[in-house]
Amino acid sequence: MAGLASAQQPDSARPPVLVGHWRRTRIVLEEPVDDHLTLGADGRMTTWQVKATSRSTPQAGRWRVLEGQLMLQVPGEAEGGAPYFIHKGRLVFPNIPNRRQFWERMP
Repeated sequence: MAGLASAQQPDSARPPVLVGHWRRTRIVLEEPVDDHLTLGADGRMTTWQVKATSRSTPQAGRWRVLEGQLMLQVPGEAEGGAPYFIHKGRLVFPNIPNRRQFWERMP
């Protein structure tokens, strides 16, 4: 994680196409859940969930791209990542067969 905590990463570590607010919707126990992910140009990220009756507390962390993988890290947890791809304006993350999830860019 030292690389994420260090000073500025090169621009290739944070492709501009990924910067912004992303949302995916999934169904959990017959209830829709919106997962939100914001990726800042400075390497900061925030993630939270919204359900019909509740909203989770946003979690701040760091993000980067390393060897074609979108890497996310929140304090107290190990950095994790998976391959990603942009398809027709959507973020496909993870881009793993049978596990693909499609994230829509939010305005």
